[in-house]
Amino acid sequence: MHFQPRMNTDEHRYKAKSAIKVLSAFICVHLWLMIFCFLPAPAFASETLTVAVASSLYPAMQQKASAFEKAHHVTVRLVPGSTGRLYNQIVQGAPFDLFIAADQERPALLMQQHKAMAQFKVGKGYLGVKLGKQVISDLSVLANPSIRHIAIANPDVAPFGKAARAVLQKQGLWQTLKHKFVYAQNAMQAAMMVDKGLVDAGFVPVNKGKFHIAEINYSGVRLTEKKLSRVFLKTLQQGTITPGSAALAAPKCHGAGAPEDALPGDGMAQDEYSLQLTNIKRCCC
Repeated sequence: MHFQPRMNTDEHRYKAKSAIKVLSAFICVHLWLMIFCFLPAPAFASETLTVAVASSLYPAMQQKASAFEKAHHVTVRLVPGSTGRLYNQIVQGAPFDLFIAADQERPALLMQQHKAMAQFKVGKGYLGVKLGKQVISDLSVLANPSIRHIAIANPDVAPFGKAARAVLQKQGLWQTLKHKFVYAQNAMQAAMMVDKGLVDAGFVPVNKGKFHIAEINYSGVRLTEKKLSRVFLKTLQQGTITPGSAALAAPKCHGAGAPEDALPGDGMAQDEYSLQLTNIKRCCC
């Protein structure tokens, strides 16, 4: 008669232990879910846009890229250089998402070659002549014997250099000044050379005004189908950018067209040029 109650007691204990195990498991799962929900989301690698940009526009593009990165949580990698050299790299398969050129010709060529899409105008630049710290408008001053070295972006690869050559040819000064030229690979390099006092004068990007001697039209093309590349290019199109004289404030060398690529003008002594080149490397890189 005392055996049955004992069985009931053991059964109740077993059920109680089982209930406690189930409850403990439930609490553990619930706690894990709460911890998971309140933990910050895992950081995934953000998308990267690689943008080939004309060197004269590089300082202004840095500001645009920084703002775009914050707004869209994307990394924008700028690769500056002369428009011609960047174009050649793209034709050879360089992995750029966007190309911002200092002319309309090369983006149009990429469109014709089916290597780009959706060409847009993105801004204007202005070419001027800087003599020391002063911007001048009278180009005949450059013929003065006291002015020995004049920086100019290589006309074959840089639109600023091409525009400078056109202006000088129109005024009949190209041949007169040709022996004084130190050819930079891009407008930024030419600006640095003037800014550092390595040359007497130079054809450089300037602010719009009575002293600018030519206009440069910037245009951009998409090279990939990345959604954010379309958004970035549209942002540039809406907020028209102008480099002004910002290139003069950039003390470092970037990408294609580093100072070691500068070339002496016709008639410049090689030893004299070598000294100039050494000074360029010390000051600009």
